Amino acid sequence: PQIITVSGQDDSILDGSQNVTITVSVNADSDANFVDLSSQTVIVTNLNDDYAGFIIDVSTIEVSETGISGEFTIRLTAEPDSSGVKFDINWNDTTEINVDPSMVIFTSGNWNIPQIITVSGQDDSIIDGSQNVTITVSVNADSDANFTSLPDQSFNITNLDDDVAGIQFHIPDDIVITELGLSGEFTIRLTSQPDPS
Repeated sequence: PQIITVSGQDDSILDGSQNVTITVSVNADSDANFVDLSSQTVIVTNLNDDYAGFIIDVSTIEVSETGISGEFTIRLTAEPDSSGVKFDINWNDTTEINVDPSMVIFTSGNWNIPQIITVSGQDDSIIDGSQNVTITVSVNADSDANFTSLPDQSFNITNLDDDVAGIQFHIPDDIVITELGLSGEFTIRLTSQPDPS
């Protein structure tokens, strides 16, 4: 017996398991006694290993009000159809962080390239301590139907506070006042915003 090896070919398409027909026929340049034999077929199934999904790569992101920013990436696990896959990125406190961009789009041309999203801390003047903010990544409904049912993925990041309680004085080198009514001045300010009380 002659052994013929059949190997599955890998792709990145969500095409399910595929049946392939292999036809074996006698070549015309063979012994005339064999040339008229009927062709025979064999059906083999190539099992698909692709699945719709997305992976968020987020190390420990810590941003701060002093301007320190961080980033995370999103990538697909398989190639989308011509609709592509659009992701909406939302966060629950716009006073603490900014996320850019707030939407990313994957196509069949860039599906395997991680998209980078930058997270920046937003400065305020309130002594509110370090704040946790939740970022949620969701598949936009206007996407490849294989991906639209995927659940949202969320994670938390921390925006480090840079505000401290303090008083700043600005005093000129010399303040001269007199009994005749000459006055001088100095200024005083807070280093952060106090609470309403």
